[in-house]
Amino acid sequence: MNSNLSSQGSDNLEWARAAAKNTSTPTKILEELYNFENCRLWLSQNPSCSVKLIDKLGKKEAFQHLDSTNWRMAVANVLSHKNASTKTIIEILKWTDGFLNKKRPDDDMPDGISSSLDTYFESPAAQNLNTPVEWLKKFEKSSNETTIFWLLGNPNLPKNLIDKYVEIVLKIFEHKELHKYSQISTNTSLTFLQIEKLAQHPQFYIRENIGRNLSTPVSILIKLLSDSEVQVQYGVIFNPHTPLKELEQKLLLSNFDLIKLGVENPSRYIEAIKLAISRHPDTNR
Repeated sequence: MNSNLSSQGSDNLEWARAAAKNTSTPTKILEELYNFENCRLWLSQNPSCSVKLIDKLGKKEAFQHLDSTNWRMAVANVLSHKNASTKTIIEILKWTDGFLNKKRPDDDMPDGISSSLDTYFESPAAQNLNTPVEWLKKFEKSSNETTIFWLLGNPNLPKNLIDKYVEIVLKIFEHKELHKYSQISTNTSLTFLQIEKLAQHPQFYIRENIGRNLSTPVSILIKLLSDSEVQVQYGVIFNPHTPLKELEQKLLLSNFDLIKLGVENPSRYIEAIKLAISRHPDTNR
């Protein structure tokens, strides 16, 4: 890396920050940018950071230069990062407990809000595929609804817990209660029978999640492609497992036909179909 960066000149600093944000920045450069404190927050958000770099960003000293609010945000980014190793996740959950998940001297917030800090790091860890199952089980007992929301989409959630929440969702129809459990319909570890039942749920966003779920069988995707709620259809349209021929057949429909099917904006709908076709794995094979 250019040694002039050590001077922290404004031009060099802007370049460094831009490079830290850029997902195309080579791994070696991203790792070197760790040496510049002002880049670390941006690095924590970059999905291209290596396991090695995320491990360094997961250490207690990595963000000590930040105020407590931004420190928590940065650590949460690391916890949810796809390259956060199991070891790093466990270490973060341990060193933040009783320290960063508590109100600190520089925090200026009402006691009612600060009391929720104890579950602050649960949500990012709950959604990470590298979080150990024993911690997922622990999070399932959390009083924080956001933790439960993100936890239920984790495919590593034990089968008995997936079964539990599918049954809950199948019995709840009101949005106020249903929403916090709705992510279970995005879980790729659902069984065929569970997917089949959730695909008939009265709430459209449960059916939409099933339409987007990469584990949903083609037979169910085809049914949902004709769902009475257009938003559900959009979910299926962008599922790469939806057969290409089914999408192409949609292009043959006239605006009048689409309106009869409940499509309020035929031109937008057709553009979505064309975009999905251009991205489809079977296109240009």
